[in-house]
Amino acid sequence: MQILRSMTVGPSAALALGFCALIGQPAFADAAYGHMKETSVSEVRRVNDPELGIEATREIGDPMLRSGTRRLETTKLRKATVPLAAEGRFGFSAGFRGFRSLAGVSGTLWYHSSKRNPMFCIGSDMKATESLPLSGCYVDTDGNGEFDAVAYPGHGVDKALAKPVPYVVEDVVGEVELTDTDSFSIEVLYQGLSKGEVKVSYREFKGGLARPAFTQDVSYEMDPDGTTTIAFRGLRIKVLKATRESITYVVNQLPNPR
Repeated sequence: MQILRSMTVGPSAALALGFCALIGQPAFADAAYGHMKETSVSEVRRVNDPELGIEATREIGDPMLRSGTRRLETTKLRKATVPLAAEGRFGFSAGFRGFRSLAGVSGTLWYHSSKRNPMFCIGSDMKATESLPLSGCYVDTDGNGEFDAVAYPGHGVDKALAKPVPYVVEDVVGEVELTDTDSFSIEVLYQGLSKGEVKVSYREFKGGLARPAFTQDVSYEMDPDGTTTIAFRGLRIKVLKATRESITYVVNQLPNPR
């Protein structure tokens, strides 16, 4: 004869058990996890190519001058590398499920929970992963450069890690130019030499968009000594030598932003 035993649990306990059974992961900690990164925005500054007073040579069709205001967003991500093959295993609440990582695997370093403990996540292919699905994550709970626990993002750590897993961290820096509706820039293109005249194209941009009303092709007659000065809307460029293929010059003055 088989004896059936029953157990009654309260609503909260039943919900917690059902939740853990559904996700098969350690109990929920907090959702404050994400990439370990720093973001900063630079001051607006004027960038000129070439700089004032510097002799430069350009071929036909090339920009003789690019000048404008610029603002950069700099992002610094932290990249982790695990030099040696490693493996972790969750405890009872996750069915003692295990996961492994290959030697030399590397990827973005995350932080685990609001404590911002370093976390490194591994996918089912034993390589670093940026998103779900994943096999599991190593967590460094004391910030000593060794992972000493395992977890899923947003869930409590499980100390069922056979031995500490060392890792190496490096910073990866990237820059993105921000679109500024008030930004002003100009571009001057060399269009060649014809019948003793230097031909250039002047263009203005506002907020990254061309201003057709301020785009114009202009010509300047060469002086007997083979030089001339390009003077247009506050711009001053001293032409030292010009041929059908190239031009050598010095930018002496820039137009004011409009």
